[in-house]
Amino acid sequence: MTQNFNDTEHVLALMRELHAFSEFGEERAINALKNIDEDRLFAIFEELLENHRKSIPLISKTMQRIDMDRSMDYLVHLSNDKDSHIRHNVCGLMSNCEQLSSLKIGQVSDALIVRLGDVDSNVRHLAVFALGKVGLKKAVEFLEYVANFDFGTDFEGRSIRNLAQRAIDQISQRHQN
Repeated sequence: MTQNFNDTEHVLALMRELHAFSEFGEERAINALKNIDEDRLFAIFEELLENHRKSIPLISKTMQRIDMDRSMDYLVHLSNDKDSHIRHNVCGLMSNCEQLSSLKIGQVSDALIVRLGDVDSNVRHLAVFALGKVGLKKAVEFLEYVANFDFGTDFEGRSIRNLAQRAIDQISQRHQN
């Protein structure tokens, strides 16, 4: 039987325990989170995403452990956030979507393609990286444009153009086999 928790702090504590890298704590936290009514749990996640924006990676990784498809819906929504740090984090988190259905991967890919035109070069860089990992053929034409015309770099000085070419190569190789 699932429990209906009304305690956001309890969920936060379980998330911290889940990501503390202790096997016992991880298993206990996942079991406790799975005992919470899923709709209520995701409502708490949504509240946390709104009010604890610095914790987006922790919240998202926890959501992914509970329901990958549903967590990607939130990330797709957040990919249009006005805060470039959030868009940057979201692009990185979207790169972990190999287990999604093809419909969800398509939605994630579409959101990442939009981020290729982001004003923030760090967001564009991570969107290119994530598209290389997602590996959908439809991304190649957009990545080719980036490879030819985006002269930006990320915060470490890494070329977006070069990464786009590597992403194209990764996608092409995956679809060749």
